[in-house]
Amino acid sequence: SIWITSSGFEGLNLLFILIFLIAYHNFLLTKDAPTAELLFLSFILLIQCRYESLIFGIVLLTLLPHLLRKDMIRKYSFFAYSAPLLIIPILWQRRLFLSVIEPVRMSLGLIETSGQGFNLHSLGINASKNIYVFSGIDPNYGFILIISILSIVGAYLLIKDCILKSSEMTSDARHIVFTGVVMFVLLFLIYSSYQWGNFRLPISNRLAIVFLPFFVFASIHFIHKILSPVQRNAKIFLFALWSFVLVYFWPYASNQILIHTLQPTCEYNKILNYIDHHHDTELEKILLISDRPNQYFIHGHGAIDFAYANSHSAELKSFFISYFDRIFVLQRYSTANQALLKDNELNSAYQLNATGKIKCSFKSFIRISEVLEIN
Repeated sequence: SIWITSSGFEGLNLLFILIFLIAYHNFLLTKDAPTAELLFLSFILLIQCRYESLIFGIVLLTLLPHLLRKDMIRKYSFFAYSAPLLIIPILWQRRLFLSVIEPVRMSLGLIETSGQGFNLHSLGINASKNIYVFSGIDPNYGFILIISILSIVGAYLLIKDCILKSSEMTSDARHIVFTGVVMFVLLFLIYSSYQWGNFRLPISNRLAIVFLPFFVFASIHFIHKILSPVQRNAKIFLFALWSFVLVYFWPYASNQILIHTLQPTCEYNKILNYIDHHHDTELEKILLISDRPNQYFIHGHGAIDFAYANSHSAELKSFFISYFDRIFVLQRYSTANQALLKDNELNSAYQLNATGKIKCSFKSFIRISEVLEIN
């Protein structure tokens, strides 16, 4: 399996998306050079988080008639002219070609290719699964059915008003609706055409976070439309209803894949802090046995998985005597029944002494044990 230590980038990416959208809205209100430069800066910071956020550059392209006005160009500072140069490293970082072959770690450290990174075959497979995630039928994937329905109706009303009642909408409002629809569609196509773009996978569910602003904005628009003409009592009823929805779906929020499966940063930091606190890791050579060895050895810590440890106990015994000072075992247990989870078993050759317990999820905890002897 593949485990990552960078899931926090999606949260950071979402933060800078919101900052960028605020800067975008402010520019539509002022249309002056300082606000334009703030928009450039927020875009540069945004694309540093995830390279596919380059899609939000569509906003800048649609604003070119305003950004390239003569009076604006004369007022730009040096930063505005140097900003395009800061995009070049992002373009070099990832080559977004359909023929790109992406390497993926397989089993016992073997590096193999898994096919094209982006392709139409993946789009055909992932699109329907991602629509299911967006539907909110299964709230464990991070979306709620009632919010999905409200966002669909809200988006329909926005597009309908933009087309049929364009004279009643300001040009800025139409611009926001147009760019929002284009960005949503393009982001969906890009993510779905990615070979790991199935949002139902634990490793990929985090990618769906980027779509939350679109759902929230469309839902709020619909709620605003229905709340405006209603009386106070009806508003109180609707407020109570939303409070109930929040309380009812709270357990689902703590249970969704994004939280209880992809928590490597929390887990990684807690475990290493525990070991650092009890042992001199700068002097001692330490090996970790874990079901997620990737998140340790990519940061310079020796780590293997349980399958390797069980099949190479003789070799590890000799290394334990000649090289490693300590070997720690990180075994994951179910919180509900205290049972050892699958792929966390060690054979009887290892004599263990439990030394600690780490909890990063309400569903499971990790028991830290030190290997005393390998028979």
